[in-house]
Amino acid sequence: MDVDAWLDDRLIDVLTMSCLMNDYNQRLEPWLTRCRESKVAFYPSIEANPAHNSIHNHVTPESLDETIKRQRGAAQNFLGQGADGVYMFNYPCHLFQLRRTPGEFKRLTAVLSEIGRQETLAAGEMQFAYWKNLPLQVESRRPADCHQTIHFSLFHPHLTDNQAMVQLSFRQATEANPHVDKRVESPTPSILLPGWVTYWLNGKQVPESWINRESQEAGRIVSGFDLGVHEKVTLNIPASALQAGDNTIGFYVPRFPEINDPYIMIYELLLDISASGKQLHD
Repeated sequence: MDVDAWLDDRLIDVLTMSCLMNDYNQRLEPWLTRCRESKVAFYPSIEANPAHNSIHNHVTPESLDETIKRQRGAAQNFLGQGADGVYMFNYPCHLFQLRRTPGEFKRLTAVLSEIGRQETLAAGEMQFAYWKNLPLQVESRRPADCHQTIHFSLFHPHLTDNQAMVQLSFRQATEANPHVDKRVESPTPSILLPGWVTYWLNGKQVPESWINRESQEAGRIVSGFDLGVHEKVTLNIPASALQAGDNTIGFYVPRFPEINDPYIMIYELLLDISASGKQLHD
């Protein structure tokens, strides 16, 4: 397909771009500029499910709230970059492949009236799933910006509003160090003490007062990994700590590594944001 020639000759009315999943880090250039030059509408595609780790099935179980919030988030990141609208591929699967109550069907179809413009999206709760290329392994004494940083894109109108509610959450799990001499091995801790890992948002250390830790039972998490007992770590952050476009969350273990220190793995980075004055759901 010679899409450049199609644009140059104005052979199409709309160009749709897709990476076949909801990658919340997806950027629209150079196609956005090419479409504007040719006066062709540009509608990037939203899929039915969030971005996933490529080794796992992309059909991820979701609650109704998660589906709605993640669809809004995917649309917001495209519209915030200047797209003319969005194309919703496979969204009818949410409407017709499961048995829905009238109330559920009404909530799902209401999204169709919100999702084409930033003005109608702005009041709704959104969730952004940055799961691709996770898990991330955190090593002792390795600086956060040296392969221990997750990059995530965000284009949201409330980033200058400190009354907006923002939560960044992830799962933190430990694994036994395979290089430990079994004769001196002690049990691997499932839950790490506060401060064992420090978190760095856009290069600044996250204060302990922003951090909430919850122990999670062993089992399969929704992105497909089977974990033992682990933690869900939630950072409650002011919107001003984020920036339009590229953001980073880094991980640093300040202690010198000891012989029985576990491997630390990070899974399922999620960002939730709601308008000023609205409380985020659990």
